[in-house]
Amino acid sequence: AAFAPWLAPAERAQALQGCVQAVLRSLGDPSVGRHAASAFSAICCYGGCAWRLGTDATLQQLLPPLLAALEQEPLASDGEAAETARSACMRLVVLLPPASIAAALDAIASPILASLPALGATLAAADDAESITVAGAAIAAALARLRSVARHLDSSPPLPQPGGGQAHPMVLLLGAAWPVLQPLAAPSA
Repeated sequence: AAFAPWLAPAERAQALQGCVQAVLRSLGDPSVGRHAASAFSAICCYGGCAWRLGTDATLQQLLPPLLAALEQEPLASDGEAAETARSACMRLVVLLPPASIAAALDAIASPILASLPALGATLAAADDAESITVAGAAIAAALARLRSVARHLDSSPPLPQPGGGQAHPMVLLLGAAWPVLQPLAAPSA
């Protein structure tokens, strides 16, 4: 984290971008993935760096490699490191202009929500205590990932909606999540 203040000044913008790209590439390295997640978080949490990175153009570059790294080893099986990286990204998302937050939120939350129906089907098909426990743990892990997305939305501004009005990003996230979560909550036959 000590390096973040050095990267923040405008004259070091290229160094900041290069550092972030190197850190993102390192997320997939089993020997340093956890450390890369911590470094990414340190960069994203430092105010001067966060304001430089929390832009549409930068997040369009950061999201694809970050989301890919979250779905691959070592982060896919290291919940703490993945939470660190996902939370850092969400700190940048809430800095976006309101019109851009919804698209970034969708890109981050959609893979998590897309995994839940299959996990629910696995739980419904489970017929012994061990299978039920494993399926339940997988659903709990997916919900924890969704929580890591939601927990940073409290500092986000309301977003303009088509046809007028405004909605808080949490409402958009819950609206996308509800149809996926509702069948999981229904009692099985």
